[in-house]
Amino acid sequence: MPHTTNLIAVYTSPQHSHAFPFLLTSVHQVDCLVRFDDGTFGVIDFKTSQAAKSSLTYSRQLHAYALAIENPSTQSELLQGTVSDMGLVVYTLKDFHTPATENGDISAALTGDLTYVQVPRDDKAFEGFLSEVLDVLILPEAPPPPPPLLKRKWGASFSSCPYCQFLHDAKMRGLIHEH
Repeated sequence: MPHTTNLIAVYTSPQHSHAFPFLLTSVHQVDCLVRFDDGTFGVIDFKTSQAAKSSLTYSRQLHAYALAIENPSTQSELLQGTVSDMGLVVYTLKDFHTPATENGDISAALTGDLTYVQVPRDDKAFEGFLSEVLDVLILPEAPPPPPPLLKRKWGASFSSCPYCQFLHDAKMRGLIHEH
């Protein structure tokens, strides 16, 4: 029978990167950590979102948790373990009710669906993402912002603006997401 623990603080031990001359450390607050009978862990995060988009959107977060659990620092609340399962419990809002009672009181209720979304493990892709993030972080500084006219239009002229090119490249790498 699995055991669950809520809100575990997990710290990664410093991670060396062959491409960068410094150490990477991270701190995470895991929503739910399940310890299976075989001693491995499952990492579950709770989200309010659309289930269909959730795996792609939150995969990196769960991969970061797995990295921290499998490479804990001495500050972590748990010992090193293997993460064998990652997933999301996604609440998708369907309706908001505000029914009035007979005496005029108003109550509120959110209704929706709960879905478990399995998140596949792809450590190589996550390491590539971390490498791209570190590429951006080691830049001495972001290029200067563009003139206001270029900010509004990303047409053919954006390539002449270093800031616009910087943002475009970050979006293409998946480091910036438009909502």
